[in-house]
Amino acid sequence: MAMRTNRSLERGIRLMQAINRLGPSTLAELQRATDLPKSTIRRLLFTLCQQRIVRQSLTDQKYRINASLDSRNSTMLPQDVASYIDHAVPVLTELTSAIGWPSDIHMISGNAMVILDSTRPLSPFHLHRTVADMELNIFASASGLACLAEQSDEQIMRRISETRGDAKRGLKHVAKSTENYLALVQSVRELGYGFRLDSYPGRLVQPNTAAIALPIRIDGNVFGAISTIYIASVMRLEKFAQQNLGLLRDAISEIENRHAAFLAQAAE
Repeated sequence: MAMRTNRSLERGIRLMQAINRLGPSTLAELQRATDLPKSTIRRLLFTLCQQRIVRQSLTDQKYRINASLDSRNSTMLPQDVASYIDHAVPVLTELTSAIGWPSDIHMISGNAMVILDSTRPLSPFHLHRTVADMELNIFASASGLACLAEQSDEQIMRRISETRGDAKRGLKHVAKSTENYLALVQSVRELGYGFRLDSYPGRLVQPNTAAIALPIRIDGNVFGAISTIYIASVMRLEKFAQQNLGLLRDAISEIENRHAAFLAQAAE
């Protein structure tokens, strides 16, 4: 007897291939790419999101695939990072509801930081919202400084060397010298949080903003940071940190606890 293919599985694979090919996609874009009914796509996307194969970003509502179907594509998230985001978004949603200001989830990607998701659409304050997948300078962003403060000076020096001459990712427009920058990182270690530098590229998108950031970990290893953003003219950085750093720290602890519990349950 000839074997018959599983129609639902076949459609699910077609949908995953479309997201993998198109990149971040809306429901309408996926419908055009697959020619599947929207009701079918919604049902498949719900299942794929439940299984953490696909995620829908809060910041732009687009669907992104967590597991690449093409080994040459290095932009896909590791499964543990994807599940971390799933646990982070509800907690950061509560944080934004409590303080009003939004938070971004950033990940180290080579010698840069990449914004994975954000609660900016939920904030009552007008902030630039199209931030998903945006790459930031690791040396100038609050999240980058928060992560670099967890590394040794030798590791930072290696990053500086690897990005020398790179106008987008390098240190050249951030600090006058390597010595000055290492002193700045030491001040971040003493403060206990990262902050945006005046040379932070995001200021070109929305000039009058500032941020504080704390590193985030999986199995004890720093893979990124959470950055809370606000309008700089509202208050001085030190006052904003005094009011909100503890709440951000509590949110990260809650996220890590939820994620650890999920991993422990998955391992049973």
